[in-house]
Amino acid sequence: MNSETVSETLRISCKYNYESQVISLLQAMHSEIISLKTGQDTIKLELNSTREELNSKIDYLQSQLDNRGFSEQETVPSATDIPCNSLIRAPIPNIWDITLKHVFKMMSEDLGIEVNNKEKATLRVCTKIICDELAVHPLVKDLGS
Repeated sequence: MNSETVSETLRISCKYNYESQVISLLQAMHSEIISLKTGQDTIKLELNSTREELNSKIDYLQSQLDNRGFSEQETVPSATDIPCNSLIRAPIPNIWDITLKHVFKMMSEDLGIEVNNKEKATLRVCTKIICDELAVHPLVKDLGS
C-alpha cells in the first residue's frame, strides 16, 4: 500500500466515523424531541383537566353565591363596564408581593369599580380557595422550586 492509498483510507474512515457520530447525535436529538413532545402532551392534558376542575369549582361557588342572594350580575361585571381608556399600572415591581390590598386599589383606581366590605370578603374567600387549590398542584409546586 502506498501512502496515498493509506491517506485515502484514513480520510474515508474519518469521514465514516464523523457521519456515524452525526447520525447518532441526530437520533439522540430525535428521541429527546419525541420525549419532550410526549411530556408536553401530558402537561396539556393535565392543564385541561385542571381547567375543567376549576370551572366546575367556579360553577359550584357561583351557585353557592346565588343561593346566598348574590346574582351573577352582582358578582361578574360585564366587560363593557370596565373602562379601557388607560393602562393598569403595576402596583409593585414583584408580582409575588401583590396583596389583596393592591388588588382592591387597582380595582377602584384603575378600573373604577368600588369594592365594598361584602365584596372584599367574597374576594378574600375566593382568593384563598383558589390559592389553596393552586398551592397543591404539581405544576405550581415545580414553579416554586
